[in-house]
Amino acid sequence: MTERIAAGLDYIFYGVLNSSGYMYGSTSDGATSGAAAGEPMLRLEGGRTVPVSLPEDEIVTVVGDNAPMVSFNFPPTELPNGVIELSERNDVFDALVQGLLVETLGDLRVSVYGTPDRSAQPDMCLLMMQKAKKWEAGSQGIKAWEMTFVPRCTITPLGNDITQREFGPYRYGVNLQMSDRKPWGATFTDAINATESGSLIKIASDNPIMLQAFVGNGAAQAFTLAYTPVSAAKLFVHTDGVLQTNPADYGLVTATVTFTGTPDDGAVINALYEIAASALS
Repeated sequence: MTERIAAGLDYIFYGVLNSSGYMYGSTSDGATSGAAAGEPMLRLEGGRTVPVSLPEDEIVTVVGDNAPMVSFNFPPTELPNGVIELSERNDVFDALVQGLLVETLGDLRVSVYGTPDRSAQPDMCLLMMQKAKKWEAGSQGIKAWEMTFVPRCTITPLGNDITQREFGPYRYGVNLQMSDRKPWGATFTDAINATESGSLIKIASDNPIMLQAFVGNGAAQAFTLAYTPVSAAKLFVHTDGVLQTNPADYGLVTATVTFTGTPDDGAVINALYEIAASALS
């Protein structure tokens, strides 16, 4: 059993999903085939609020003889959605989530907003991290972390209000989708999750986590993580959604993952791993 008490919003990271639901990078093109560095999820600075929660069930009460008799529980008829607020505007992120580009005119950077065409919006994943304290017997008050992972969503910039002598946070509409796959490629299963789909993932851990994507080219075997994992036991590597094992399938030296075989050309490699909190400060 894991029990946590969490407070504050420390970090928000984002990634782009491919058509199979794998996180394959932080750009619209995804990680470059065979590139050792790959693409980790990128941080959104200035996170303020992330009111993305599950909608309540619909309760229908049957009344008879002037008194309630029974009630029925129906699942929500809508998916989670909400508006996140940031203190900082990132024009590259704004363009990415709309499927647009940033125009450069000398030292000017021109961004377009409010386009009615939503067809170019990529599917995204979001990772929110909070500091937490453990609350299990024998370890109450010990430092820990709690994460909320949105496995699939679309994001739309909503702009900010311009008012006199007031800060106007930058707002983003987040529309969550049901997903049958976790961003690191593994599917939800009845055997492991007792469900085959979900719209939010909660993760409790001792350290912050990172998700990084690589793409095989049929030749490269060594790939470098953006951060050094806390330990080899805190690293989970999936290739096209299949969990790899250490040392049979790969080895880890510091921050380099070297496969014993060669990942296929086009294979999406996802590394989910815990990192030291100091690496994000």
